[in-house]
Amino acid sequence: MRLRARLLCLITAALLPAFAVQIDFEREARQAREAAQREEALRLVRLVAADLESVVEGARQFLSAIANLDAVATGDAEACGRTLAGLSRDVPRYTVFSVLDAAGTIDCSVVREAVGWDLSHTALVQRAQASGEFTIGNYAVGLATRKHSLHVALPLKASRHGRDGMVVAALDLAWLAQRLAEVPLPPGGSAVVVDRNGTILGRWPDPERFLGTPASFQDLGSNDVRVDATTGIDGVRRIYAFGPLGGRTPGLQVGIGIDPAAAEAALARANRRGLLLIVLSGIAALLLASFAARRFLEQPVEALVTAMERWRAGDRTVRALADPHLRGLRARTEFGRIAAAFDQATAAVEAREAALRESEARFRQIAEALDDALVIVEPRRRRLLYASPAFARLFSLAGDPLQHRAEAFLDAVHPEDRATVRGLISHAPDQPFDAEYRVLRPDGAVRRVRHRRFPVQGSATGRVVGLITDVTEEREAAERQALLAREVDHRAKNVLTVVQSILRLTKADSPRAFTQAVEGRVAALARAHQLLSRSRWGGADLIELLREEFAPYAAGAKERTRGARRFLLQGPPLHLRPEAVQPIAMVVHELATNSAKHGALSLPGGTVRVTWEVDARLPDESPWLRLRWEEAGGPRVAAAPTRFGFGSRVVSTTVERQLGGEVRYDWDIDGLRCRIAVPIERLMSPPEEEPEALRDRPVSLSGRHGILDAPAEAADPAERCRAAVG
Repeated sequence: MRLRARLLCLITAALLPAFAVQIDFEREARQAREAAQREEALRLVRLVAADLESVVEGARQFLSAIANLDAVATGDAEACGRTLAGLSRDVPRYTVFSVLDAAGTIDCSVVREAVGWDLSHTALVQRAQASGEFTIGNYAVGLATRKHSLHVALPLKASRHGRDGMVVAALDLAWLAQRLAEVPLPPGGSAVVVDRNGTILGRWPDPERFLGTPASFQDLGSNDVRVDATTGIDGVRRIYAFGPLGGRTPGLQVGIGIDPAAAEAALARANRRGLLLIVLSGIAALLLASFAARRFLEQPVEALVTAMERWRAGDRTVRALADPHLRGLRARTEFGRIAAAFDQATAAVEAREAALRESEARFRQIAEALDDALVIVEPRRRRLLYASPAFARLFSLAGDPLQHRAEAFLDAVHPEDRATVRGLISHAPDQPFDAEYRVLRPDGAVRRVRHRRFPVQGSATGRVVGLITDVTEEREAAERQALLAREVDHRAKNVLTVVQSILRLTKADSPRAFTQAVEGRVAALARAHQLLSRSRWGGADLIELLREEFAPYAAGAKERTRGARRFLLQGPPLHLRPEAVQPIAMVVHELATNSAKHGALSLPGGTVRVTWEVDARLPDESPWLRLRWEEAGGPRVAAAPTRFGFGSRVVSTTVERQLGGEVRYDWDIDGLRCRIAVPIERLMSPPEEEPEALRDRPVSLSGRHGILDAPAEAADPAERCRAAVG
């Protein structure tokens, strides 16, 4: 609907209250007029009833006067007839005067032929005799005069009138009709008088037409005045007021009818004039509104709409105030303010679009540079709005990810996790989640990812952002860290247990000797842990372990021997597992400590040779490590010791119980010969568990603390781990 049509409808709607007021005014006027007509009918009924009561009262008094005449009282029929005839001439409203005897027979009458007629059977005579009072009869047609009349009777009593009998008079109903014609009826009104039987005695207008016919009113015997809208005997609907005459002689009813149509004609003319004025005013208002709407509303609105459509079509240079229909509008007018606001809005939108394009470019640069997969989804429409390149790489999606359905990545989810992931993405858009699941790559590799989803604030379509991070290395590192922590905890407990054992079992002749013994053993444990710490608890090389344990003795020996070789280490590369580093360190420490106290290391020229090899006792057995400890240049050994100290028990217990190996001591005259054999699986990790960086790596021996390196270029593998200590 056009704006002009809307405005015309608005004006029409504004005119409707005027029509409603006019209609309501007409309704109230009609009600007021009807009430006035009812009041007027009641007033006229009371007026006519009062007038007829005076007529009836005059008839009673007139009959009473006749009853007191001598001609009537004496019973002289001739004199009585002349007297009644004279009265009939003087009072023309009465057509007949008669005097009846006590038996109801006419004694004298204006009509001589009626003398001797027996009227005792009539209702009037019977009612008058029964009541002994003045009585009004009903509608009747005179037997002698043949005129329509209403008879009244006054009984005679001998005590008052000198005789018994009755005086009867016939009131001419034509005179009554003339009397009703004098009633001030409104146009279309009617007046009617009926007897107790409902027969019309008189009516105006049309007095002769309805005389003597039954009336159409109900409840004629009621003594109350009634007002009702009903249809009269002439077929015209009027407002009728109907009531009795009252007084001492009941029997007559008076009705006044007022025709509302006659009164409504003038009101209808006034209403038509009012409605015509309203319609003409409405037409004029509509014409003016149509012109004003076109000039002041439609043209500015069309100009604004045209500017908006050009803006929507992509014309960013359009401005509303440039249109001639809007250019002249003042800034304080509504359309002027709208046009100015539109121009400001277009400028602001253009600036925001530029900022948005720049922001989107930055977003794409950041999203494409991220290793994490970034997606924007509308879950309700199951649409994938954006997917970073990392998303396609992580889930192995071919082509443009936006061409795939929103759940396309589910095909790459590990089958055991698909149900869980499908339940997560089916959550309501306003419900974020943070979950981890596995992704199965085409090459069979399993990657663990962390999927975080959160709603876009202010999104009317329920968009959500998903950030998917490959946490495989992070989780593996965490697992390794947890494993390392458990290993450290386990090692720490073992160290504390060993330290407790050292403190409890170490014996010495003096506190200083006890302190030295304990410090040396704890230091050996510390050096073993230092090696493990450097390799992140991945184990240690046997040659490195021997160097660390011999370092304290080589430092002091260097000054005393001035370059003489104290230690010689020779054997193939061997990487010890973490569980074997501490036991081997304790064994070497106890052997070195024993040599420093009692063996070759106790003298400046003494030397220690340590060699090892890996072989199998039988072809079908697992290989063993065979380590030889040989001392020379120390005190000469006269015989094997008869008692073993704590250190010897530590060596035996460690090798045999902890490592499952064997220990054998040979006390040669030049020094101790100790042979240790341990299953290789108790010392080394399986090849698949050995760190790749340590496999097939040549041993490098540093020369610090007096330990000399063997030539790294030696062709003989046995020579690669040979070292001399001076």
